[in-house]
Amino acid sequence: MKKYEVFTVIGFGTGISSLTTIMIPALSLVLAVLAITFSLLGRKSVNKGFFYAGLGMGSLGLILSLIYLIVVLSGRA
Repeated sequence: MKKYEVFTVIGFGTGISSLTTIMIPALSLVLAVLAITFSLLGRKSVNKGFFYAGLGMGSLGLILSLIYLIVVLSGRA
């Protein structure tokens, strides 16, 4: 595996992890930021599917965990 392919696989894995840990906002935020970062680092990879999937899941995890964090901190949950 080349360096860029490893970054995309790491971005994909952390994207999945960020979506599965939505109920733990601190962990989910960190994993989502890592997913976006590693996906962007691996954008020159041959396999573009992992790049787009990791970027999408990281973005979705970031948005959902921020919404969850705002709802919990506002006391409406």
